Amino acid sequence: MNYYMNEYSLRGQFSNVNEFFDSLRKYTLPVLAKVKSEKGNIIWKKDTLWNCKVCQDCTLREIQPNRNERDPELTKLKLSLREMYWNPPLWSENEKSSSDVLEYRFDEEYRGEFAIQNCFTEAWKNEGRIISFLHSCYQIDILSFIAFVNDKRYTVELDNIYSIKWWQQTPKIKKWIINDIYSVEVRGKEFEYHPPHFHVISSDYQAVFHLKTGEFYKGSKEGIPPNFLRDVKNWYEEHKKDLEDSWSLLHSSTTYNT
Repeated sequence: MNYYMNEYSLRGQFSNVNEFFDSLRKYTLPVLAKVKSEKGNIIWKKDTLWNCKVCQDCTLREIQPNRNERDPELTKLKLSLREMYWNPPLWSENEKSSSDVLEYRFDEEYRGEFAIQNCFTEAWKNEGRIISFLHSCYQIDILSFIAFVNDKRYTVELDNIYSIKWWQQTPKIKKWIINDIYSVEVRGKEFEYHPPHFHVISSDYQAVFHLKTGEFYKGSKEGIPPNFLRDVKNWYEEHKKDLEDSWSLLHSSTTYNT
């Protein structure tokens, strides 16, 4: 699963750095730890996330570990913070990128400032989830917007996670394991313009396959080894009925394209 750090949820809302640290301890870092603990998850950050303001006179980049720091817990916190915004994978704005978002239905205070390409469009494109810092505009579970796809209007709903309590909802998902290497997922919450499909995730690759045929549907096919596709195809032939039954169960109230 792809997760995207929300660059708009950190814009100087904290009165000081200590208040920001308290929010990290209670909210953001437990969320990141939970995501990292599950195999196949990837946390993406915008390559300029370090520019985000923590408070009015301090950015993420300005919070650096100090060799003379006497508090080990504070040093560890700063190192975790630097890892959060500095380590890959990072995504960058593409000048040629175009967006089909017609209307954002959240963050009324700031949505007029959203870049055409942002964490929300990236999560939408890659069927991901959003991780937000603690901010009054993002203490909601769903981020909704209207988008235009193939000449049709759709309502897109992104999962937004700002607290570890989000997992108490038990996201609707069915999983299988192939050869103790790959994780196969049929997800209960999918964007309605996609045909029925399943996700396959390993430590190195992620791809999406058609439920009807087992053929490759989307993802980065470049670099995927033949044995990955072969193993998926062989497993699919034996478990097609299970996949179809799981899709029908998780999407029983929704009509999807085929």
